[in-house]
Amino acid sequence: MSSSIESSLFYYEREGSHEGPVSRDRLVEMVESGEIDGETLVWAEGMPDWKPFSEAQEMGDPSDPMVKCAYSGEVRPESQMLPFGDGWVAPEFKDQFVQQLAEGGVSVEDGVVGEAYVADFTLGTMFSQSWKIWTDQLFQILLITLIIWGPISIAMEFLVYEVFTEDPESLQAVQRSFQLERAAEFWIGVIATGGTMMIAILRWNGGGKVDLPGAFSEGFRNYGRLLGTRFLLNLLVMGGAIVLCVPIIVMADVVSEGLWLFFIPLGILAIWLIVRLGCADGAALIREEGGMPAIKYSWKMTKGRVWKICLFRIAAYSLPLVVVFITGMVLAIPQLDNFWMSGIVSAIGTAVLSFTIVFEAIMALHLRAVYEG
Repeated sequence: MSSSIESSLFYYEREGSHEGPVSRDRLVEMVESGEIDGETLVWAEGMPDWKPFSEAQEMGDPSDPMVKCAYSGEVRPESQMLPFGDGWVAPEFKDQFVQQLAEGGVSVEDGVVGEAYVADFTLGTMFSQSWKIWTDQLFQILLITLIIWGPISIAMEFLVYEVFTEDPESLQAVQRSFQLERAAEFWIGVIATGGTMMIAILRWNGGGKVDLPGAFSEGFRNYGRLLGTRFLLNLLVMGGAIVLCVPIIVMADVVSEGLWLFFIPLGILAIWLIVRLGCADGAALIREEGGMPAIKYSWKMTKGRVWKICLFRIAAYSLPLVVVFITGMVLAIPQLDNFWMSGIVSAIGTAVLSFTIVFEAIMALHLRAVYEG
């Protein structure tokens, strides 16, 4: 196998569909475990056509073993990597890797990175991968979430309970609380979101454990990228909302009864648009390119998968939301219904929902693999 071919990850054929990408070593493991055999067709960049894995394997160069980049998790021949301690780094990621180490970023235990995960875009696979990464890095994810959201939640609840209204359960209080939460998430919470998503992305690509300073470093490093993406996304959503409202306004002057029927197709259209654009955060971090390029990439990789994504999100979000609901019931106790307890409960709820942030990052990685494959 030529050096250019070895530097690529492989796609393989199974049950009439193309899956991957995976490393050559992973394909060998799959043959040994019986998941595939030597006649399974595989393809990598640089190969003119799909070939049985046994033939592609014979073209390999055993003197140039495959190694994994400690920054990106990409697998390449050793000759194309730079040695760094007991590990390896791709030349184009050398500066970023050194900067992360200087800032307390990704820790590479004993110079060895973890095994990269395989993409197949099924709920079971994505959920199990998200759960494993979330639990493996639970301490760091919960800390970055609580450090960011703890003070914010208490401050917001203080304003709702003590400043904006005398009745924290009134409609006005709920509206104020929602507005404050959205603003806090846009300007400050994005740090925790970026850090958590990058933990998931780095671990999924085979990177080592990310410590707390490294998580904050990733959050701040991607702050502008995510902020710019969300700003443009909000503009598009508001523009889309205005466009969707036009038919309702027009029909309201024509139809006196049954106007609610028009909300059904418009609601479906709104969900479709939100899903098509809703993977922009993950796209921005995966491609390290925010703004309109990330939004366009979200649009491309979600094509034809909108309703499957909706079902996946409903399934993945259900348990965390139930836990949040049960936790929030503590405020039904009159003695505990104050801004301190409400802020703490809100922060805990956000920490629990950090699983959904990990899931969003993993789903974006799977969508990229399916789209580019």
